[in-house]
Amino acid sequence: MEAESYCHRFLRLNGSSSGTVTNDINMDTWAQFLGGLFNSRSLGRGESLNLKSLLPGDLTDDLHFAFLSAEVELALGGMKNRKAPGPDNLQNEVVRLLWAALPDEITAFLNVCLELGSFPVAWKNSNLKLLYKGKGAVSDVNSYRGISLCCSLYNLLDRVMNNRLYSRLIDLIPSNQFGFVKGRSTIQAVQLLVDEINFVVYEKKTPLYALFLDVKKAFDSVSRHFIFEELVGTGRFSVRELNLLAEMLDANFLTVRDGVSVSEPIVQSNGVKQGGSISPFLFIFALSDINSLFADFPNVKIILFADDMVLLSSSLDDIRRSLELLISYLAFRELELNFDKCKILKFRNKGRGRLKNTDSLIVHNMPIEFVNEFTYLGVVFQASGISFSKHVAKKVRAAILATAALKNLAKSSLSTALKLFDLAIAPIASYGIQVIWPYLTLNDLQKLETAKSRFLKKALCLSKFMKSRLAYKLADTEFFVDKLCSRFSLPRTQNYNKFIDNQLFKISEIDPEFYGAPAMVNPSWKSVCYDMRHALTRHACHDFHFLLCKTKNYHSSAIGECVCKFCDKNIGFYHFFSCDKNEMSLAQAANSVIK
Repeated sequence: MEAESYCHRFLRLNGSSSGTVTNDINMDTWAQFLGGLFNSRSLGRGESLNLKSLLPGDLTDDLHFAFLSAEVELALGGMKNRKAPGPDNLQNEVVRLLWAALPDEITAFLNVCLELGSFPVAWKNSNLKLLYKGKGAVSDVNSYRGISLCCSLYNLLDRVMNNRLYSRLIDLIPSNQFGFVKGRSTIQAVQLLVDEINFVVYEKKTPLYALFLDVKKAFDSVSRHFIFEELVGTGRFSVRELNLLAEMLDANFLTVRDGVSVSEPIVQSNGVKQGGSISPFLFIFALSDINSLFADFPNVKIILFADDMVLLSSSLDDIRRSLELLISYLAFRELELNFDKCKILKFRNKGRGRLKNTDSLIVHNMPIEFVNEFTYLGVVFQASGISFSKHVAKKVRAAILATAALKNLAKSSLSTALKLFDLAIAPIASYGIQVIWPYLTLNDLQKLETAKSRFLKKALCLSKFMKSRLAYKLADTEFFVDKLCSRFSLPRTQNYNKFIDNQLFKISEIDPEFYGAPAMVNPSWKSVCYDMRHALTRHACHDFHFLLCKTKNYHSSAIGECVCKFCDKNIGFYHFFSCDKNEMSLAQAANSVIK
């Protein structure tokens, strides 16, 4: 009953491992791998990056501003509840209680940290939670990413400093960087790519090369020295703030816990803490001047989403030369490309034609593979650039799998089930819909609709082969495609109008007797934990006609040869309750189908 009031709790009851899987990787293997990944400088436990030595000797502190209580409260508001604690075992809920009782004292303590340019040594320690990425062998250490769980008060300080950095440096972040910037999103990055494809391929009538780049372990590898030097170079921070930032960027210590054993502290001297509030912005700040690389290549464009990069140009030679500059640019930040995962896609008019012999890209003796499709920020692009049939198929398949994972869906009330669809399934199936909508074919829209029809059939205890129109009428709900159109204010395209016309025509073909079925007349079966839901919904859809009719071959409506095997009368499709010789109850009929 609690899940009826709070739909998100229903999802939690269905279980979520949050990416955690059982693996047979021992702690020594983890320690060796993570030590090499996070500690490229081979620092010992008591050693430092000495970032404070990078501060100019003549730097004054005219810009000093103490932390305000309002700043701390704002940062605290961004800390979510129900999050795993760090080494101090204090959850964010506890910090909120402390703040309610001691706001002035907490603010004063953080100001002491700012004044001294330091904080308690214990805050240097964090637990590293390893999450399976969802692909790759579970026994491969590269198939996991780490999340640093820090002490709760350090998280508060981290958020306060992040808010300051963001407000002072956001104007330096280029407009083509869509990652971790308020008001920007993956959808906007995808839209920019689609717009460029339309302009170059379909207006200028020339092919467009898109080089999708993968930066190897970007967040775990970026140079802390470089980031700090760049922060100092902006001239936008006081000495006290820079001292505190130097301490936050200095070596820290990670402890891995796998539920069985605990590792020795692992020194982290490079990269930013994944999971930290300040880390994403520091990373994109490290790439803030990337556009200057392409000053001599006006025909080359780059789209960024944090470390996801795509180079675009109608000239393959320009891409090659600009890529060489980009490799040096990344190396200066201790970053490198993973050439095995870098792919290039040639967009061309309707995807026609084959690649030419000159369509090859080799950089630093490493060939980059040409592909016919690529998934960029969750959207599957094909060679035409404006066909998204494979994207729709992939998202619908994912939505159906997510539906299958929902346990006891038929026991929830129908109203709750529909809320669950909007909350958990619709976002999966409709990802990227704002961008791809104008290019969806009638077949794409029909495929997209199956995400909801399959969900409804499971909630209504119907076979996946049942006519979808009946499920929609039983649930008294709107079409998924129609709701997407209104929710996102999408244009009513020609294919959309055809889809709606087709659906309405199918509904007009429903047997009128369907509307007199008990399930349509009495909606009590839509309530929570209704035991006879399966019997009533199946009766409404097929009246268990196949149990009564002598004609054994499949038919979805009554035919001339339909004769009841109990009363020997010619019958229509709906005869179950009107047969005076049928002794089966509705429950018995439903259970016989299950068997």
